[in-house]
Amino acid sequence: MIHKSMQKAFTISILYVVLISLISCKQKETLEKANDLKISEGFENPLGFYNAIPTFSWKLPALDNNKSQSAYQIVVASRPDLLPNKADLWNSKKQNSAKSTWVKYQGKKLKSRQKVYWQVKYWNQDKESSFWSDINHFELGLLNNSDWKAKWIGLDTKKEKIIGIQKIYFTDLNTCVKILRYPIR
Repeated sequence: MIHKSMQKAFTISILYVVLISLISCKQKETLEKANDLKISEGFENPLGFYNAIPTFSWKLPALDNNKSQSAYQIVVASRPDLLPNKADLWNSKKQNSAKSTWVKYQGKKLKSRQKVYWQVKYWNQDKESSFWSDINHFELGLLNNSDWKAKWIGLDTKKEKIIGIQKIYFTDLNTCVKILRYPIR
């Protein structure tokens, strides 16, 4: 009988310790990361992007503890492994702002053909911070006329001794019809 009451007391003690642990050790909840990351006019991870000064936008997850944004931080790097702690192109630092659309890039000058990686985190109305977002990226296209290094292809009419005028007519985007006119002799 003493054994059963000791066992019952021990079980109640264990349950009590577990219950107290669960109540007292509840950690502050971390917010979910921002989602739907876009640059400029709504592009997601574009290739050949045309603007060396992009803008960044994101959406907050719909949560009970997430009524509004009170601050954000954007980090931009030349390699994904530099994010979020060693951003080499731009670190906005914590900006006290509810703005989550069209945030203008203010980092180092970006170059043609450069691949750029970025992340964002935000703080809610209670000053609680989110996790960092997934890493997004974009690759710049040819930004300056001097970047274009192409040569025209086609028949060299002077070399081939063809006399006349060559005209090109476009009937649609996929078809090009060439018509050669030769002078009448």
